[in-house]
Parts: sequence; structure tokens; C-alpha cells
Amino acid sequence: LSDVAPLEEVKRSELEFSGTTQVVQYRDEIIPLLDIPKLFNQPPALQETDENLEVVVHLHEGKSIGLIVHHIHDIVQGTLNQKRTIANTQLLGTIITDSAVLDVINIEYIVQQFLKNN
Repeated sequence: LSDVAPLEEVKRSELEFSGTTQVVQYRDEIIPLLDIPKLFNQPPALQETDENLEVVVHLHEGKSIGLIVHHIHDIVQGTLNQKRTIANTQLLGTIITDSAVLDVINIEYIVQQFLKNN
């Protein structure tokens, strides 16, 4: 979790474009935004009508990237179930928390693919 900055709410009115990439100004930086639900064939968070977007700021090789999510329920740490690990995809595998079974996204893979294409 050391590569995750504090969670942020971003107003839609603060969104801008740099080329074809949506960006936002954050702590004297321009950070690109990546719509995580859209990657998993869910309705994009950017299409929602809420005034504020929930963004997790991820630090990747010294650069900040905003990961837009539908809702932030909690951030948990757990051990991946080795029988459910998935290599070289958008998912790392599955963990069990106190209350649920959760898929764990492979943020490094997702961000590398995003940066390669933008």
C-alpha cells in the first residue's frame, strides 16, 4: 500500500484533457485518469452522474496516476489464495477477507498497459 496516496474525491468540473487522455491537476502535478470499471466491462465511472468521482492515486515509477473507481468501500490487506492466482492479466487472484471473497486487480499490469497505450 506504499504506492497508494490518500484517497481523493475529484469534482467533474476539475477534469481536463491532455490530448485524448482525461487528466486532473493534483498537488502541482497533472495526472492521467484511468477508469477502472471500464476495464472490467462495467459501466464506466465517468458516465455516472455524481458530481464527484472517487479516485485512488497510485504512484508508478515516480509518476502519479488517478484510478477512478465506482466506490471505495475499504482498503484491505490479505494473502492471495495460491489456487486462484492468475498470471499476466488484469487480475492477480482472489483473497478472503472477514466478510467477503474479493478479486484483486493487478494494478502494475493495468498501469503498464495504460502507459504503453497513452
